[in-house]
Amino acid sequence: MKYGLIGKSLKHSVSKTIHIELFKVLGVESLYEHYELHEDQLESSIRNFKNLGYRGLNVTIPYKIRVMEFLDYISPEASSIGSVNTIKFSDEKMEGFNTDYIGFGMVLDHNDILVNGKECIILGTGGASKAVVKYLEDKGAGSIVLVSRNPENNNSSEGYKVISYKDLKLVQKTYLIVNATPLGMYPKVSETPLSRSIVKKADAIVDLIYNPAETKILKYAREENKIHANGVLMLVGQAIAAQEIWNECKYEDHIVKEIFGKIEKYMGGDHEK
Repeated sequence: MKYGLIGKSLKHSVSKTIHIELFKVLGVESLYEHYELHEDQLESSIRNFKNLGYRGLNVTIPYKIRVMEFLDYISPEASSIGSVNTIKFSDEKMEGFNTDYIGFGMVLDHNDILVNGKECIILGTGGASKAVVKYLEDKGAGSIVLVSRNPENNNSSEGYKVISYKDLKLVQKTYLIVNATPLGMYPKVSETPLSRSIVKKADAIVDLIYNPAETKILKYAREENKIHANGVLMLVGQAIAAQEIWNECKYEDHIVKEIFGKIEKYMGGDHEK
């Protein structure tokens, strides 16, 4: 069985490592590879993967929204979120799903971040941001504000208020800030969308980036004694959910914890991931 990850730049990704561990648990031999694609290759490549017998693909930045127009079926949760990160191939269809929603929920649950009635701010308006918005909405967040570099041109706000990073500096207090942008991702680890002064205004900080394990945002959060978490558990959770879709199986909770522990240890190494 063959699977893969598609995106624009995948040098930072540990998806292959996670999926290989999961295949070991299932006791099956499968191929999982990373494929960097240009936007003009997207549609033809997806169809080629299906024709070559691939069972499924994961989708990452910046194609989670664009791939939707090439698929035969979009699941209800992916449709409501507005992005796809998992594609399943069958004889008849190319089907799209979103498992980022599940992974993000695991991050909040694991870190006891309770958003019901709370103020939440999300940096970014792309595919990952859409899954975060939907989860916070379903969990009864008191308010959701999106932050964009170009709020006046943003058409992805889902009806929520969109502000600029300049406006963000005016916020006095919030419960949760989620970074759903790639700023600070390896290799550009010196970049950050948030200053320490803004981190101080939040009770909890979640950075969906997982490489490096501690971004500048999370370093500030740790030093300021804020609840904080990176995107490793989200990555593991969405990968497990994708495999459950592809292989119509169910991983027990102890498997999730085992794989999370292995990947967390791996991400703590000194090598480039």
